[in-house]
Amino acid sequence: MEDYLKFWNPNGKRELLEKIVNPDVWEQEIPSYLEWLFKPEWLKKESVVLEVGCGIGRLLSPVSKKVNTAHGVDISNRMLSESKEYLKDSPNVFTWKVLPDWTFPIESESLDLVYSVIVFQHIPERVIIDTYMGEIYRVLKPGGIVRIQTLKAEPPKTGFHGFHGHTFPSLESFKEIFSKFRIVETQEGLGHKDWLWVTATKSS
Repeated sequence: MEDYLKFWNPNGKRELLEKIVNPDVWEQEIPSYLEWLFKPEWLKKESVVLEVGCGIGRLLSPVSKKVNTAHGVDISNRMLSESKEYLKDSPNVFTWKVLPDWTFPIESESLDLVYSVIVFQHIPERVIIDTYMGEIYRVLKPGGIVRIQTLKAEPPKTGFHGFHGHTFPSLESFKEIFSKFRIVETQEGLGHKDWLWVTATKSS
C-alpha cells in the first residue's frame, strides 16, 4: 500500500497532472466526461454532491457551478494540496483526505449524488473498493444516486501495478459491488470500448 500512495503523490506539478491526463490537453476531455456522467436533472441548485477520487478538482470545478455544494475525496495529499489553489474561486467546493481506514470524513445521509470516473480502475485491492461502496451507501440520502465508471479487464494477480488496479472482467462482476443499491442503468463501451458504467440508487 505504501507504493500505491507514493505513486499518487509525485513531487513535480507536471508529473502530478500527468497522473490525471496529459496537461497539454487538460481542458479538452471535460465536456465529454460531464456528458457521460450526468443527466441534466441530477445537477440541481439545491444538490449536494461528492466526487470519489477528485484529484485537484478538474471536474469539481464545473460541477460546482450547477449545485449547492460539491465535495471531493482523494487519497493523495499532493492532489488535495493542489486542489486548494485550483478551486480557489469555487467557494462551495470542499476537498477531503480519505481516512486511513479508507472511510470518508463526510456526514451520513448528507448527499444527493456520488460519482466517480477514471478512479475505481486504479484502486489496488477489492477490499478498498468494498469499503468505498459501503461509505457511498452511508453518505447518500435515501433516494440518492451513485454513478461509477471502471475498466473491464482481468485484475492483476499480485502486487501493485501502477495505474492498473483491481479491475472487473465483466459488467456482471462489476455490478456485484452495488449489492446494497438498486441498479437502474448499466452501460458498456461509453467513452471507451472497455469502460463499464453503473448507475444505482439508495432505496428510500
